[in-house]
Amino acid sequence: MEQLFSFLVVIGVIIFIHESGHFSMAKIFKIPVAVFSLGFGPRIFGFKRKETEYKISAIPLGGYVKIHGMEDQEAAADDPNSFYNRPRYQRFLVLFMGVGFNFLLSILLITIALNRGLEVPQSNVVDGTIGSVVPGSPAEKAGLLPGDTVLEINGRKISTWKDVNYAVLLNPGEVVKVRFNRDKEILEKNVELAKDPTRSLGQMGITPSVDVLVGEVTKGMPGDKGGLKKGDILKSIDGIPIRGTEAVPLTIQRSQGQPLKIEVQRMEGQQPVTKTLMITPVKQQNRWLIGFAPMDRSVLIKLPVGAAIKESFSKCKEHVEMTGVFLSKLFTGKLSLRATSGPFEIAKLSDAARSASLSTFLLFIGTISFDIGLINLLPIPALDGGHIFFLLLEGITRREFSIRWKERLTMVGFVFLIGVMVIVLYYDILRTGTVQDLLKSLGNR
Repeated sequence: MEQLFSFLVVIGVIIFIHESGHFSMAKIFKIPVAVFSLGFGPRIFGFKRKETEYKISAIPLGGYVKIHGMEDQEAAADDPNSFYNRPRYQRFLVLFMGVGFNFLLSILLITIALNRGLEVPQSNVVDGTIGSVVPGSPAEKAGLLPGDTVLEINGRKISTWKDVNYAVLLNPGEVVKVRFNRDKEILEKNVELAKDPTRSLGQMGITPSVDVLVGEVTKGMPGDKGGLKKGDILKSIDGIPIRGTEAVPLTIQRSQGQPLKIEVQRMEGQQPVTKTLMITPVKQQNRWLIGFAPMDRSVLIKLPVGAAIKESFSKCKEHVEMTGVFLSKLFTGKLSLRATSGPFEIAKLSDAARSASLSTFLLFIGTISFDIGLINLLPIPALDGGHIFFLLLEGITRREFSIRWKERLTMVGFVFLIGVMVIVLYYDILRTGTVQDLLKSLGNR
């Protein structure tokens, strides 16, 4: 229920802002609006004020405003209040302002989040230095090592580990050229990326060089008995530096149950001190365990208003570039719809963001709002971008297309979108924990 509540808050805010953009611009130009609805289907609650019915409908996956003369045949051909009898610039602004309000919401919420202070994983801000390499991974086969610093992937400069993630995730199954620094020597390797079987995204098998914190320590397990405490920073295990969460289980498994010399750093009396602990793993379900959850260290980002606004525009620009690459690879078949997020996953992420902090939740809503705005600009009939595309064609050809013709194309676009949503929902359901557990149980029979 908490996930559902978080999801409805996120989607509700975004839809309300989007439809308010269309609604307010129509009102400014004095174009009558018959309905303002959050959701589709049967009405749950509502009221009427002047000519507009305001309502909440049963299916919360969208919303709409019914503008006079736009999607019905009620308006006479010569009705001056009809949407299609208004100047093109008015129609363009009414159509675009839904997306425009989404973009404004994104800038506002991301700015507030950055100004309030935002806890982000350290991996979001570190450079391209590799902390660990997964055995048998494409990176290991290509010869990459922990400590190498990735400088470029396919010619794109790497500033933070986020750049590494983008370059890897969006190129499944492809060979990428990795330029990196090893002991002040610049080297290049060709790496054939693997494909994640769950989402069909790219995998290289490397993790960033970050501090690893001790998370929850299981009572009664070797870590608890050996003196590990929540918040300790792992420095090394058996002399092997720990610079990423992936390195922890790999190092523990190599011990084969032998005592491990673990070096940690913790705060005592406002001062960092180093402790050396001897801990012997225990075997459970064919795995050697100590009994704690390794986690990334977080970093606080807090910016003054001016810098926060600038950074919010920068983040939105990143999303434009990433969405463009993602969609181009989706349409060319290099990425699958498996890579998209459906309502179940968005609900899970919404709840995680809400549980983390208000700033994280605001950032999440702002990011989703921007992405939905971008998708709505696609020139697909039934989306705002499709209507804007019709309008641009009419401007170029200097003639109005038939409303009936546009309605038919809009219906085709609507059917196409429903088909895409069904596929996305299918993959989304397959990724849920219940279905995954069922598939594993069937596979073990």
